[in-house]
Amino acid sequence: GGNRAPSQDGRHRGNRAGLPLHRRQRTGAEGLASDPLSGGGGNDTFHFAEKPGGRNADTITDFEANADQIGFALSCFEELDDKGSLDADMFTVGRFAKTSDQHVIYHAASGKLFYDADGVGGADALLVAYLDPGLKLSADEFFVY
Repeated sequence: GGNRAPSQDGRHRGNRAGLPLHRRQRTGAEGLASDPLSGGGGNDTFHFAEKPGGRNADTITDFEANADQIGFALSCFEELDDKGSLDADMFTVGRFAKTSDQHVIYHAASGKLFYDADGVGGADALLVAYLDPGLKLSADEFFVY
């Protein structure tokens, strides 16, 4: 089970078995756990339906640019505004946001994926996931559901 978000063509996507990939493990009093996620071959979708921060950043072991996607639940990533494809101006590659509109940040040197609720404001960017370093990512790899 689990929630499935439609892809841009309206079909639900997941791993080769058709199952959605998302955070689902909780541990004791600490709350969320950091989970290794692997989609296997084919086009995969990884869903993030918990607020980022703390020690709950997951590791996506086999994310492939131009094939896989990451979905963010609007209820947890509120500054992403609307459901659907991530707006290009909301994504950046680098160490930090350069505008107030950039909320999803991929640090290519380390592979870390961050969410920054206020862009260049005073709040810290929160770690969402660890990806492989050096991926050629764009806003096209992300959507909001």
